[in-house]
Amino acid sequence: MRRRIEITPVKGENEKLYKKVINTIMTLIDKGELEYGDKLYNEEQLIKKLNVSRSTLREALRVLEFMDVLTVAPKRGIVINDPRNRMDYPPLSFILQFEKIPMKEVMELRSSLEMQALVGAMRNTDADYVKELKELKEEFLGVDTLQERVVIDKRIHFTIVEMSGNITLFKLYNTFRTFFYEQLEDAVYQAYREDGDDRIKMSHANLIDAILEQDLHHGMEALNYHFEGALKRYVW
Repeated sequence: MRRRIEITPVKGENEKLYKKVINTIMTLIDKGELEYGDKLYNEEQLIKKLNVSRSTLREALRVLEFMDVLTVAPKRGIVINDPRNRMDYPPLSFILQFEKIPMKEVMELRSSLEMQALVGAMRNTDADYVKELKELKEEFLGVDTLQERVVIDKRIHFTIVEMSGNITLFKLYNTFRTFFYEQLEDAVYQAYREDGDDRIKMSHANLIDAILEQDLHHGMEALNYHFEGALKRYVW
């Protein structure tokens, strides 16, 4: 869909003009003058309306495309992306690659997200999720190898976050998920080896049971044991 949007020329020093182009487009989206799925004017039209050079416009479009705000496609033109179609926050994922965040802070962040997800999951125990949780519990208790159990462990936590129905929380978790696993993987394996396989198995089984029974108190206890009990000794 293409709508006629009033776009005025930008002014400023050449090296900062691309930022002003970005701000202009972001402001139009923020005000609702540009909607998701809208097509912007083509490149030639934007150059004239913004009164900027082709290189300045393309620099701004590259940044906005990296931020996943819009897509520049040869046939479709310049299209405003719908964030509801994204599963994470791509720019944040990129930034995290350069961050040296202490494992203690990583675990605290993950714990906070999952505690809040648990609250939402308690309100969203529909038939499909009930079936999935029961299958995960059975599978988790039935596997023999440590590696298999860690894989299912991850699936249990991800499913609970998904169950929360909180889209922003889900996207944040997805953004941090690889980071969580990379930072905490050694601690998880260490916890399984030294805390006893049965204890950690049962804490996850108890967590699933608490969700199915909608018992928030016991769910919090089970999740707290996993983070504050099993993992804390190998992170702090």
